[in-house]
Amino acid sequence: MPVIPFDPLAPVPGPRYPGSAQFQLLGKGRVRVCTGARIHFGFLSLPGATDPYWLDVSSQPTLPARRYGGAGLMIPKPGFSLLAEPSSHWEFQGQPNNRLIDYAQRLCQFLEGKGCHLPARKITIEESLPFHSGLGAGTQLALAVGKALLLSWELDMRAIDLALVLERGKRSAIGIHGFDVGGLIVEGGKLSQEIAPLVAHLEWPREWPIHLDFPLEEPGVHGEQESEVFQTLAMGDRNQEILEANSRNVLLGILPAVAQRNLAAARKFVRDMNTRTGQVFEQFNGEAVNRGKNSTKPIPSGLEYCGQSSWGPAQFYF
Repeated sequence: MPVIPFDPLAPVPGPRYPGSAQFQLLGKGRVRVCTGARIHFGFLSLPGATDPYWLDVSSQPTLPARRYGGAGLMIPKPGFSLLAEPSSHWEFQGQPNNRLIDYAQRLCQFLEGKGCHLPARKITIEESLPFHSGLGAGTQLALAVGKALLLSWELDMRAIDLALVLERGKRSAIGIHGFDVGGLIVEGGKLSQEIAPLVAHLEWPREWPIHLDFPLEEPGVHGEQESEVFQTLAMGDRNQEILEANSRNVLLGILPAVAQRNLAAARKFVRDMNTRTGQVFEQFNGEAVNRGKNSTKPIPSGLEYCGQSSWGPAQFYF
């Protein structure tokens, strides 16, 4: 996990598309980071925890089984706007305050181990994503805090390295890669504890509007309850059977449809991927999975329901 001096004139690795984080250098040690939000289309694989291999063509368990994997989309709004600036002592303004403190402490502990000098900073959340709504707020806030502090100290780290330090990416890595590059993200799942690799990245057609709806006020499953759900799913015997078609949906469906600007096909493949994922999770999420029929407000003409992002309640329309 290299820590490098920050060069504001260095070229940005790219390409970067809408939804990637934006950085503003406002003065010495004063940095604003603005993020987007992550829409999760669904998972590619949920093999059992005791199944380290898939069967090859000879029915031998030799193919390393990757867990999770998935596809999703970064959108510019809603998102976080976070300001880091010099201070005589550490200050944290905005909710959730405990998360701000935790992420800052984790990063400081790591950097101090590298011998870095870390003057105190004031961190302020100016705008916020709704938490536990299926939009990846936890990861976006963690990376925003980490990146703002790093840049204010004239340091930098890759998002995937920063995510490991801040203990994000235990399952999905869409929001981690999306923080850096935005757009349509496909990540390839995990063999161990590493961050799942970015395997495909496309610009989302700018002429395809995206609408979010929140038909429920209750937050989605999160925290310890979410961890318990995934432990239970690891013991399931039909999950992989249901999700196997999602690799087809992504490779032969969503990616070509976006590349060819075929909105009708993209809607169908995203909806099928999201529905299959919902079938795996519906025993835990009940009626909240894949409804699209209880919108709280009129849906603009031309938009069509495509799915529920993660645990919801956020639902998305193309």
